[in-house]
Amino acid sequence: MKSPYNFYFKLYLLRNWQWLGDKYLFLFVYFFYSIPTFASYIVGGTIGLEQINNIPGRYNIDLTLIIDLNATTTNTQNRLQTNSFIFARIFRKSDNIKMADFTLPYSNQFDVAFTDYPTCSKLRDVKQRAYNYKLLTTLDPNIYDDPQGYYLVWERCCRNDDIDNIQSAPEASMVLYAEFPSLKQHPQYSSPVFSLTKNEYICLNKSFNFKINSTDADNDQLKFKLVTPINGNNKNQVGLADIIVVAGPYPLITWLAGLSATNSIPGEIPLKIDETTGVLEVKPNKTGLYLFAVECAEFRNGVQIGFSRLEFQFPVVDCSKNTPSIPIITNEGIAAKDLEVCNGKTVGLETAANSAWFFQWQKDGVNLPSATSNKLDTKEAGVYKVIKSLKNVCANDTVSSEVTLALCDSGLQIYVPTAFSPNQDGLNDELVVIGRSLDTFHLLVYNKWGEVVFESDDINKTWNGGWRNDINQPVPVGQYVLKIKAVFTNTEKVDRQTSVIVLR
Repeated sequence: MKSPYNFYFKLYLLRNWQWLGDKYLFLFVYFFYSIPTFASYIVGGTIGLEQINNIPGRYNIDLTLIIDLNATTTNTQNRLQTNSFIFARIFRKSDNIKMADFTLPYSNQFDVAFTDYPTCSKLRDVKQRAYNYKLLTTLDPNIYDDPQGYYLVWERCCRNDDIDNIQSAPEASMVLYAEFPSLKQHPQYSSPVFSLTKNEYICLNKSFNFKINSTDADNDQLKFKLVTPINGNNKNQVGLADIIVVAGPYPLITWLAGLSATNSIPGEIPLKIDETTGVLEVKPNKTGLYLFAVECAEFRNGVQIGFSRLEFQFPVVDCSKNTPSIPIITNEGIAAKDLEVCNGKTVGLETAANSAWFFQWQKDGVNLPSATSNKLDTKEAGVYKVIKSLKNVCANDTVSSEVTLALCDSGLQIYVPTAFSPNQDGLNDELVVIGRSLDTFHLLVYNKWGEVVFESDDINKTWNGGWRNDINQPVPVGQYVLKIKAVFTNTEKVDRQTSVIVLR
């Protein structure tokens, strides 16, 4: 039964809103129409700035919340979409003075898909959905000109109560936080953007890797690290204090004994992240639902100018030990390694079939849509492999060896892959341009700023994804322009422009 005091308190506010003033009116509107006060179904999210068409001062303030569908009712889910908005604030870092309040309306939603759902859900059912809120606004560079920068923040009570690695989860607040520089000093600026479209079940005592996908519209260098999630100042108490977004500094959550930001999932290999690629690695030794936070900092000309954070959760389950055998790719019944493909000719790749297995073919490290059977016919040169998993059992995937399809010698051809992933995992780590019957060759690779990041006069020289081929200076993920000039042995000339995507 709902308390009558809640009704009379709202009625009092309604009759006295003019007397209460702007500050309390802000809270009053929030109290009436925002998402429910005790948001213990929110499991993570991120917040940041998105510059519109490179126009100085013109931004989307963008916030995404990830919720636990098992902890919400259909009514709550509808309210998150149709009757909700999010309040965020910007503060100045130098003195924590509030700069502005923002009301972000609902924008869209999407499910955070689990690759092994529903088979692994029998061990621990986790369903997540992301709700996005977005506001187009103006941040005047002449006002946001402090050289120490600013922070954008959203705060809320409380966390989901089934987290297994922090103390008093239902009473801990959540803060989504991002920092950005002086917009007068950096008129072109966007926060790093995290991709939140998928999650994974982690198998107990099995090695696990997961790529935290983050991109930056400004093509700044990105560096990743694990940090302790922010607790905030909103506690699990009744009243309007639950919804105040206050200035920092903020307290941090308290880890359970023996855990930390760099050991948030315990194991033979505790959870860690590669600073350059954003690849998470862990080999856990205890089941549970684990909270962690990733900070993605952006560097311009070697200087850090801002960062955004992602809070996320992984479930660790005791998977079946029935791991499928490693698939072997064959061509015409013979194990394949290096094959040739000519224009107009189809090459058939195949691996052993079984009704209990599921397959996913990849070309140049990217999933091929609808290529989910044990056979693949292709006419395109590239690097191919197939991933095999069990359909009805929660278990690890297995991956075949790579098979390279090169151009045949029968024509004057140049092949450029559409993508490569220089993350030093030994798979598709370099950009390899393939050509036949060439007399001269010249390749230039440009970033979005028009800077040359790689150049070669030798078609056999590969690009490792580093600035000027320095592997210690990896370029950001994204699309790069390639310009190729070549002369074939019959004096035919090629002047070609294409592009390649750098993945990590």
